Amino acid sequence: MKMGIRSRLSSVFKQALSRVLPRYVTIGAKSRKKLFYYFAESKKSSTSDPVVLWLNGGPVCSSMDGFILIAERYSKTELPELEKRKFLVARDMSVGQFIHILSGRLHLPPDKALFIFVNNTLPQTTYLMNSLYESFKDDAGVLYMFYSSEKTFGCDTLCV
Repeated sequence: MKMGIRSRLSSVFKQALSRVLPRYVTIGAKSRKKLFYYFAESKKSSTSDPVVLWLNGGPVCSSMDGFILIAERYSKTELPELEKRKFLVARDMSVGQFIHILSGRLHLPPDKALFIFVNNTLPQTTYLMNSLYESFKDDAGVLYMFYSSEKTFGCDTLCV
């Protein structure tokens, strides 16, 4: 069972916080864009211990719900380099969903194949990204992967 943000925060800040509520605030008068944040209310006096606003990228992009992934282009592929190689990935995202996002960032046409490799392994598209992260993250807690237009990566047979 996935633990909610309140449960995770409560375990850390049990004595300090009375409520943690997810909220959105509209940015600018004409904009439809909204910024996600958690509203955390202190148990103490608001004068001596003011309210804390914890801003982040969204409900699935906080450091508690996501992880850092660095995607690198395989040197022998003709695919373009990514402008930004770092991603904050939701733990419950599937590999297939991430490949779709990566295809969009690379501006690939729908008929162009894209494959990702983690530790010389071609993961199934149904796997959750969290499974890859837990299995292959480095000592700093970062997951590295390569992308290519070919499904073989440094081996004669399919690396699975």
